[in-house]
Amino acid sequence: MIKVILVEDDIEMLEGLKHVIDWESLGFSIVGTARNGNAALSLVEKHAPDVIITDITMPMMSGLELISAVKKIHPQIKSVIISCHEEFEYAREALRLNANEYLLKHTLTAEALTQVIHKVKAAIDDEAKQLQNYYGIDEPSTDIHQSYQLKKLTSLYESYAPVMKSAIKNAEGGLLIETAKQFMEAVGDQYHPAPFKVILSKLLIEMAMIMPNSHGISIESLQLKHGSQYFMDTIQFMAEKLTKAKYKTSNLDVLKAIEYIESHLDTNISGKGVAKHVNMNSSYFSRLFSKELGVSFSDFVLQKRIARATELLSSTKHSVDEIADMVGIESISYFYRIYKRMTGKTPGDVRK
Repeated sequence: MIKVILVEDDIEMLEGLKHVIDWESLGFSIVGTARNGNAALSLVEKHAPDVIITDITMPMMSGLELISAVKKIHPQIKSVIISCHEEFEYAREALRLNANEYLLKHTLTAEALTQVIHKVKAAIDDEAKQLQNYYGIDEPSTDIHQSYQLKKLTSLYESYAPVMKSAIKNAEGGLLIETAKQFMEAVGDQYHPAPFKVILSKLLIEMAMIMPNSHGISIESLQLKHGSQYFMDTIQFMAEKLTKAKYKTSNLDVLKAIEYIESHLDTNISGKGVAKHVNMNSSYFSRLFSKELGVSFSDFVLQKRIARATELLSSTKHSVDEIADMVGIESISYFYRIYKRMTGKTPGDVRK
């Protein structure tokens, strides 16, 4: 089913929208209703709908403002605006926001709404078919929703793949594992195996192509013939290879510690905490870590924080304050001071 959210501050109009047509027979499911834009945004975050149908004039946030905010979160969402305004300015703004349809309340009938819904579904199905053909999925023509799911999975891929590829290029095994886990959690268990395997295989193959040394990575694991566990197993294998090559240590406890540090830079990392993570006495762990890597634990963590900050300064639009927080440094004055000391530049110099 294609998920729909209805947004209308007039309770009678809202109830009318819910019952004026048989949504399910048309392939749609109403997953939530809201009477203002703020409540609608919460529903979008909770349900990740495919379509939003909204009034323009509402308290707190207009329908146009709602569509604008939603498009920043989920640009693929389709939108239908229902309004009592006939002025072209409203329609022009709706078109600027890529709203799919603009309906007037006084001409709204079951037939008109059904016609609009058919158009929206056709647009969704057409995009899904294009993705289906692009990825070469063979499936029964009666099950277009498999390829529609591929479209939604592609959106998740576009969010997480750049971070995972960056982790490979920078040999950050811990970040690779952590991002892969976040990706799998976001995917959940709601998708059909066919598009699910296609996206995971695509991601694995692309990462294998940029691995500095792909020896030991099997074609079978990249093609994901045996399900999602192979995906995480292959990610783990890649991460271990990256970490070993970068730090030239084969000590499994130290490698595990490095992976943990790289994936928890936004938290308060302590030597005792990491020692506990690898089931080791903290004093012994500290000596082993320094011996294997030639640098103390605290200096290593600080180097990783500054390196991650440099990457974020160069590749994102986050503010310096936000980046300091993202790399686990709470004091912004300390961040500026230590960054200058370790790199010879200020965060502003790097951003420029």
